[in-house]
Amino acid sequence: MIPLPINRVLVKLSDIKPYDNNPRDCTPEAIAAMVHSIQRYRYTNPIIVDVNYVIICGHKRYFALCQLHKETGAYETVTVSYRNDLNPTQVKQLRLKEQATADLSSWNEGNLVSEMREVHDITALKQHFPGVDLSIKLGSFSAPAPVTPSQVSGATSDAEGRFTAKSQENASKMVEIICHGCGQTFLVDREEVARRTEMKRVEPSA
Repeated sequence: MIPLPINRVLVKLSDIKPYDNNPRDCTPEAIAAMVHSIQRYRYTNPIIVDVNYVIICGHKRYFALCQLHKETGAYETVTVSYRNDLNPTQVKQLRLKEQATADLSSWNEGNLVSEMREVHDITALKQHFPGVDLSIKLGSFSAPAPVTPSQVSGATSDAEGRFTAKSQENASKMVEIICHGCGQTFLVDREEVARRTEMKRVEPSA
C-alpha cells in the first residue's frame, strides 16, 4: 500500500470488498456505462472504502474496474479514498447519503440540451441516458438564430419611425403662448390652456 495525500491510498483491486448489503442495485446497464466512461475518460473518481477496504461508495466503479481488469489486465492496483476517520455509524450514514444525493437533484432541461449540442458526438452519451432518444431530444431544441445586419437596420428604422410619430403627436398637443410681460414664447399643453380659459370664463365677476 502506497500512502497518498488526503486519505488517498493505492491498493490492489483484489483487496477491495463490495458491501454485501449495498442498498443500491448495480444493473448490467449501469456497469456497462461505467466501463465505457472509464475507457474513454479513465478512472478519475476514487472508490471510497472503510478501514477494512469495504466499499462505502463506488460499487459501479468497482465492478467496471473488475471487468476491465479481466478483459485487459489493467487496473491491478487503483487509488481509493481510505476513510479510517469514520466510525461504523458514520460509514453507514455516508453510504446512504452518497447513494441518495443523486435522487435529490433534477435536470435543467434547457442547459442539458445546450450542453449536449456542443458535444456533437452524442454516441458517447447514449449509455448514460438509457431509454432516451437523444436525437429527438436534441432535435427538439433550436438555438436562437443569429441577428443579421438587415434585421438590426430594420429594427433601428422602426424605432426611429415610432419616435418621430410620437414626437409629432406630442407636438400637436402643444400651443405657443407669448408672454406679454417679457415677450418670450412658451410651449404650453393645448388642453391645459383650454382648461384655464374655461375656468376664467365661468369665474363670477367680483
